[in-house]
Amino acid sequence: MGEYAAIAREKDEKWYISTISNHNARTVSIPLDFLDNSIDYAVTIYTDKKTNTINKQVSTISTLEQSGTIENNSIDIDLWANGGAVLVFDPDNTLDIIDNLNSPKLSIYPNPSTGIVTCELNKVYNKVEINVYSVTGELMKTKYYSGMDKITIDLSNLPEGLYIISTETGNKKFINKLLLKQ
Repeated sequence: MGEYAAIAREKDEKWYISTISNHNARTVSIPLDFLDNSIDYAVTIYTDKKTNTINKQVSTISTLEQSGTIENNSIDIDLWANGGAVLVFDPDNTLDIIDNLNSPKLSIYPNPSTGIVTCELNKVYNKVEINVYSVTGELMKTKYYSGMDKITIDLSNLPEGLYIISTETGNKKFINKLLLKQ
């Protein structure tokens, strides 16, 4: 058996790369020479963070080049022992990220909260995904909704502290901070 494997596949103009490591943690350098250099792809990277936790990073090719993650047309991915990563390269780079404590297109209240939180969107969306992260980046809760502009989510089972609420609605992503207090 090898030490790691990486597979690339194209479907509907998107490129998907999957990689997995054996029992040793490592950094894998994956060549990207199959991508069209004239496109600043939207890049979503899913990696194991620790057991039963997935880290999701959304960026672009140009941003990853500026940060040094992509050099010489290759991307470096850190893999945990027995872990893996999935990378999605989308030529439709239209993901809008709105980072506000109280965006005019999304309100989260009450804030601070004792656990029952309302997410109010500016319109009804077909698909809404809400992810709640601890400040250390650990995914604490995921919920999916459809056809609603006002969503109530129960976070009363989470300990007191500061949380990041990521709300995705198709091509928009809202990032909000929420303080839970008992």
